[in-house]
Amino acid sequence: MVQLMARKLELATFSKAALEAYRFTGPDGIERGFLDQLGKDPEEVLKIALSIGKDKAKFGQSAGYGKMKREVWRNIVQCLKEDGIEREKILSKEMEAEEKRMESIQSKL
Repeated sequence: MVQLMARKLELATFSKAALEAYRFTGPDGIERGFLDQLGKDPEEVLKIALSIGKDKAKFGQSAGYGKMKREVWRNIVQCLKEDGIEREKILSKEMEAEEKRMESIQSKL
């Protein structure tokens, strides 16, 4: 996820967010370029998001656009996949340890 943020945000914005845990306001997001528009309430935000999505959807009809987008984001997608695989391995080990612990408790009963 950090790779995605680093790629999408300007360095100064990324540094402030990642290193200082800075909480940006809506106007800050507009000014720094990581928000397109602001909404007053959840319904308005949804309406704006759907409108932007419809505008962007027209690009998805082209096979060439999809190929270009996959290439642009290839490294980020790979990092996210690897991160997900590592998390699955950790969770699997934790679940195995918990199962062994439960079996040990049950055997003592």
